[in-house]
Amino acid sequence: MGFCLLPYVLNEPSGATSSNACSIVFANDTVYTAGRYTNSGDVILPLYWRDNTPMDLYLPAGASVGQAWAITFNESVYNAGVYFTDANPNKAQAVYWKGSTATVLPNLSGATASYPYAITVEGGTVYTAGVSSGITPGISAVYWKNNSAPIALEKPSGVTVTYATSIAIINDSVYISGAFYKDSFWHPCYWKDGVLAAQYIMDTGNDFNMSGYEPYLTSLNGCSFMVFE
Repeated sequence: MGFCLLPYVLNEPSGATSSNACSIVFANDTVYTAGRYTNSGDVILPLYWRDNTPMDLYLPAGASVGQAWAITFNESVYNAGVYFTDANPNKAQAVYWKGSTATVLPNLSGATASYPYAITVEGGTVYTAGVSSGITPGISAVYWKNNSAPIALEKPSGVTVTYATSIAIINDSVYISGAFYKDSFWHPCYWKDGVLAAQYIMDTGNDFNMSGYEPYLTSLNGCSFMVFE
């Protein structure tokens, strides 16, 4: 006998014309959900929900647009996302929020934009993982420790594009999962303390063969993911 789960509709902020949720965590009998909303002025702004109550995330000075992608809880709620400024409307700047207060994450040296896709907190330290783009060559998976300079994750030989999508701290080591692009394939991998620890090399006999397709990072209602065309 089958069953279905009914969606739990989140309340939108006053004056919002649309909203979407990108990440969720459960802690202390409370559901926390990260996302964004569009206000009556057609401006996209970050927020999170505490159960069904929308909570504003304040943008850094000079920012005009933003959104939250990842969320975690460790004594307080933490969100990770991006913001844009009027001066650089096409260049994302990484940021994390503790409660509603923003901390800007610096770009990798030479990069023009950064995107954090995962966040965790361990021992009072905030760890955020994502990518920095605009570097030569390619796109680099990185992680941040608090708001220090990002650490670039090791790339396999001949690879110029890597992505970091999740992060965990185990026995004081930083584990990050993600993927790299090589020979028309996306290959899953993970890193330990910035060093490539394991990788799976796909081949033409694998169902995940992406030969002839071009991958790129895009978004659906503000939530990022990879697609191939």
